[in-house]
Amino acid sequence: LFQRYRVVGHMGCQVRETEAMDSRPVFCLPRGSIVTVLKSTVSDNYDILSRRVLVKHVSEDTGKVTEGWASVQSSQGYVILSPLVSLCYENTRWGSTRPIIRQCGHAAHLKCVETHTLSLHQRAAGEQPYDGRFAANIDDGEFLCPLCKQLSNILIPRDGCATLNDAED
Repeated sequence: LFQRYRVVGHMGCQVRETEAMDSRPVFCLPRGSIVTVLKSTVSDNYDILSRRVLVKHVSEDTGKVTEGWASVQSSQGYVILSPLVSLCYENTRWGSTRPIIRQCGHAAHLKCVETHTLSLHQRAAGEQPYDGRFAANIDDGEFLCPLCKQLSNILIPRDGCATLNDAED
């Protein structure tokens, strides 16, 4: 049931003593840190942006374990914690399986996709209806394309910065 997240907020992730937004800060995790989510909650005082999670962080340098409460998304809507998706799935009948890539071919900004998938996770945590709740396994990274509603689990970015001169070098 525990899920791992990467800190993607441009200023890191502020971890607090309790789930209250104004509780005492415990520590600040730098961008790129990996945390394990132990518990998730949505506050009634705020909206869906107020999803708070109890996280555990193990320092790679010292091995020190620290726990505290963090926000998944900032009050301005920026993603702070992004879920990591396992690349190997366990199936008791067939053993470990390799990932299967499903993509409809529509393009989207990476930030837009992150916001869309975060919204799906928040709606699922709050037991609110969302597109694909019976078709997509969002814990495995699946989602329905917002345009065509086809099942997808990957976004392949387009490299728009390459030029013809770069290809010749």
